[in-house]
Parts: sequence; C-alpha cells; structure tokens
Amino acid sequence: MFEDSLLPQEENINQELAELELIREAEIMRTYYDFLQGNKLQSNINFTFVLVSIHSFDRLVQQYGEDVIKSALMIVNEYLDKARRDSDLIFRIPTRQIWILLLTQSTNEEAEYFLRRVFQNVPSISDDSNQEIKLRLSGSVLEVNYSKMDFEGAFEKGSKALGEALKMEPSEIRVITSN
Repeated sequence: MFEDSLLPQEENINQELAELELIREAEIMRTYYDFLQGNKLQSNINFTFVLVSIHSFDRLVQQYGEDVIKSALMIVNEYLDKARRDSDLIFRIPTRQIWILLLTQSTNEEAEYFLRRVFQNVPSISDDSNQEIKLRLSGSVLEVNYSKMDFEGAFEKGSKALGEALKMEPSEIRVITSN
C-alpha cells in the first residue's frame, strides 16, 4: 500500500519531534518576552535579556567527549535554574548550547552583577577517570529599553555580544544597550 521510503523512519520522527519541541520553546520564549515588553511600556519596569554559554565548548567536546559534555550541560542548566530568582525565566537552546535568561525588574548593572556572582561558583564536573573539569561560562546582557525591539532583535544583538565574549577570556560579560 505505502512504499517503505514514504513511511517515516524512527530517527526522522525523533528529529521532527525535537524540531517541534524547539519551535514550541521558541514560541514560549517569545510570548514571555512580549509580555515583559508590554509591562515595560505600561509600568516602566525594566528587564534584561541575558545569554550564557559554556566557554570553549567545542574544545571541551573534543577533549572529553560528548557523554561528559552532556553531563556538563545538565549540571549548568540545573545550576543556572537554582541561581535565578523565582520571578526570572530561563530557557535553553540545545542546538547552540545557549541559555536565555529573562531577568525581570533588572537593569544592565544588576544583571551583570548577577552573572559575575554566578560565574564565580560554576560547579565542576568529572570525566571518565574522575579528573575534575572546571567549567567556565561567558555571557551577554541587554537591558530592553527600546519598545520596538522584538525577541528576534534582542536575540540577534545578544548573540553577537555573546560571540564577542566567547572570544575573550572565560567569564567575560559583554553589556550592551538596546538603543
């Protein structure tokens, strides 16, 4: 009845489900961003758009392997989730090993201070031979002041600044303005 090539293969189904999950996460992030932006307009409450990534991620993958790095991603995710305030939001972009934090009622200075504190206490992980691996993070901070900057614009500016931070020393924070 159906040709075998037309039936979805298990790995294709899993890939499509992963892509759908990413789309869903992106829509949730966009919705929260739009909500916070609306609050900014109505009540002048600041919020910051923060991007965080593991410094030298590709080198760590080559040096320690994917299994160790998967563990590192989970540990960093848990660490960032515990470090944030209850009113802050965190999302992970798995395809780029980036975390997005929407810090409510925060200025650039407060978000930078938050990241400095977070970067000082990043947990270590162990490789297969129980050798300690010290993880380092880098990030970018963008206080959303400009009412017309949509989620994509904030992500583009934040990603560019994060890329610059990742080229610098570990624990680098690039602070930018939305104007």
